[in-house]
Amino acid sequence: LAHEPMRVIGVDLGGSKAEYAEVAIGESLKPHWIDQKGRVKGSQYGQGYVLFLRLIGEFARDNEIPVGISTAGVVDGTKLIRTSNMNLLEADLNTYYDGDFSNTIRTLKTVVNDGAAGTIASYVEAKRKFPDTRQVINLIVGSGFGGAVLKDNTVWSMEPGHIQTVPELNPYKRKGLCVLSNTDTSCLHLVTGKKGLSDTYSTLTGRSLTTLGYAIQAPHQNELAQELYENSATTAALTVEGIGKTFGMFQNPADTTVAFHGGLFNSAIYQERVARHLSQALGFEPQIIATKDFSKNACLDGAAIAAALAA
Repeated sequence: LAHEPMRVIGVDLGGSKAEYAEVAIGESLKPHWIDQKGRVKGSQYGQGYVLFLRLIGEFARDNEIPVGISTAGVVDGTKLIRTSNMNLLEADLNTYYDGDFSNTIRTLKTVVNDGAAGTIASYVEAKRKFPDTRQVINLIVGSGFGGAVLKDNTVWSMEPGHIQTVPELNPYKRKGLCVLSNTDTSCLHLVTGKKGLSDTYSTLTGRSLTTLGYAIQAPHQNELAQELYENSATTAALTVEGIGKTFGMFQNPADTTVAFHGGLFNSAIYQERVARHLSQALGFEPQIIATKDFSKNACLDGAAIAAALAA
């Protein structure tokens, strides 16, 4: 990158909301938001996202600004291949734009899976906080359960939420669609992500997500909610341990930083539980950062960084 910060646009497309911002990226790669330009809230399955992207494309074209997109789902280059929670966006892209984001935004430089985008932003922050960091595990526990790894300058997108769980971690025998197998089975997102916990809780009690959200802040008020959250934290920690073993990480604790991302980590109690279980599994306290502590939107920031590097 040049010495002068580069103006780029970062876009984040999620299952229920989307936003974009103009961002300055300098040599440190630390994103600085110039202006939050727009957002879509309360979308169902990506409805309205194509129009949103077209408006971004017009602004970016008129101002000659590179664009990077972070999106939930599987991508190949600038094409959206498959997504489990933005079916209307996928359909609109396929019908009108050959499934290709670059046909909606002409200055588009890169499209990355949201797990990978958050990992890029997390790596930049991890290097600032823990200078010996060489690799990052980005753990996402929001509505669903996802993650990614950055190692040897390569980002590996992962779908841990669609891996089949074991009976010990699925005490209420939840089943649902797993994208990777395309079958109804017992996948990790059902016992880890917020939607899975909420569905289990509602099925067993008839109560709403609001009650479940309150319960983690009131440990003695709701034993079932506590059990579900504790099981989720255990599953999340074991997943990080498994990812670390698969990629040959954690031999030197200073090499690896774990980034916590997603709505459940907005709760300090949940974050502490995952960190405790992870320390027990690894036998030491790993280096941990939480994206909520350094970014308004880590996925957007990661997309902006990727666009700047590709421009």
